[in-house]
Amino acid sequence: MLAAGLADNWSQVRYAASIAARALLLALPLDELQLWLGTLLPRLLLNRKYVAEGVRRHAEESWRLLIGNSPLFSFLDPTATCHTPPVQYSGFL
Repeated sequence: MLAAGLADNWSQVRYAASIAARALLLALPLDELQLWLGTLLPRLLLNRKYVAEGVRRHAEESWRLLIGNSPLFSFLDPTATCHTPPVQYSGFL
């Protein structure tokens, strides 16, 4: 449900899901965190380029808090499987 909210077409839903995802990911112990990263992290990555400013800023800050400037994630292409037009046309393609 949380992952679906991070990809919702309504920015209010996406923003609320972003808040919940950050709180969840920051509160989980490391062993449980790994279970959620594969589902939530790609969506947070995509939301860093979302049209709505609040969603975009929150996702950028969440990314900094969770990942920082780790070179481990520099290979990710955030539009590889994106079907949301506002993200597709945000300058990546």
